[in-house]
Amino acid sequence: SFDDESLGRAWSVPLAGGDVFPRRESEPRVGVAIVNFNDAAATLRCLASIDDCDYGNLDVLVVDNGSTDGSQELARDAGARVVAESVRGYGAALRKGFTEAHGEWLVMGDCDDTYEFSDLDDLVAPLETGSDMSIGNRFAGGLAPGAVTWSHRYIEIGRAHV
Repeated sequence: SFDDESLGRAWSVPLAGGDVFPRRESEPRVGVAIVNFNDAAATLRCLASIDDCDYGNLDVLVVDNGSTDGSQELARDAGARVVAESVRGYGAALRKGFTEAHGEWLVMGDCDDTYEFSDLDDLVAPLETGSDMSIGNRFAGGLAPGAVTWSHRYIEIGRAHV
């Protein structure tokens, strides 16, 4: 079932193949794939919010799409696993994250600081009770000033937010 208010602000889908790593039944392993392109400060804020979540047992992966700002090294220093995708574009970086992330479930998001990764507990809860998919809403609870560009704040998939 979908409960918009309780799901956090990222979305997740199950990984093909089921359990990739041995795990305790009480703590399933979740892969978190974050796409990065020259956004060091926001990437560090996202990694800090993941560190603030209570979930634990996470595989945190930053997929870098050709950054030149040193964000890859900062992400490594913050404890993330970093992989590079040489094919430019968001879709290519997401596909790389899908193939490189480890875990029964995959949570994906951008490192643009619009997803509150500390809400992973609420996002993963429906999966733990048998749901096939959990979708969060990054607009729930409001957006911080400057969190997204005008076009992403007011125009989404061809329709205006009023």
